[in-house]
Amino acid sequence: MARLGEELGELLLRPQRDVLGVPRWITDEQVVSYLGPGLVARALVRTRPFSRGDGVRVVSADPLVADMTAAWARSLGARIVEREGALSIHDDLRVRRAMLKGHGRLAEAAVEVFQAIRRGVFDEVDPIPSAAARVAA
Repeated sequence: MARLGEELGELLLRPQRDVLGVPRWITDEQVVSYLGPGLVARALVRTRPFSRGDGVRVVSADPLVADMTAAWARSLGARIVEREGALSIHDDLRVRRAMLKGHGRLAEAAVEVFQAIRRGVFDEVDPIPSAAARVAA
């Protein structure tokens, strides 16, 4: 029987957690907190091409999605601005629906989200408060 990390011809067995790109130091709570908004942020950044140094305005009703999108755009060289008339990345349902088409693309997107986490793209973004913190005493 093959064990994790062993090579089988051209195959290398890896834990599923590593295949999805989830760093070992990321807790399950953080995965839940960052994955959904991170997928949306990735899709949003891809909808509006910009160049290094461009002023980009991020518009989303979801503060975590807005923060993660801004962080991702910043990591790609954008300057995040608040003013109207700047190049804008808008969070909308059309983008969210397009993101969900095709399992392979969604899995690839999840890998990119966790690669961004590894690079520290979201280090300044506060995650969703834990469920335990929201439970009334």
